[in-house]
Amino acid sequence: METAWQTRSKYFDWKRIALFRRTKATSAPAANTEYRAFCQGEPSIPVFSRPWWLDATAGADQWDVALVKQGSEIVATMPY
Repeated sequence: METAWQTRSKYFDWKRIALFRRTKATSAPAANTEYRAFCQGEPSIPVFSRPWWLDATAGADQWDVALVKQGSEIVATMPY
């Protein structure tokens, strides 16, 4: 019978988690501007995460975004 640790080890990608821990989070007004530029060239962003949608539903100055970057490349975003 497997222990809980062995079961979790099969389902988690520990290398990816370690990579995420080494990345740097960006937040500030610059993050919002950088996110707008990022969305211009990234077609896979869902409609509900697009800057124009967030502006229309929350207000232009009422939302922000957390960016996770590896070097100068954006690897994750979370608008809120």
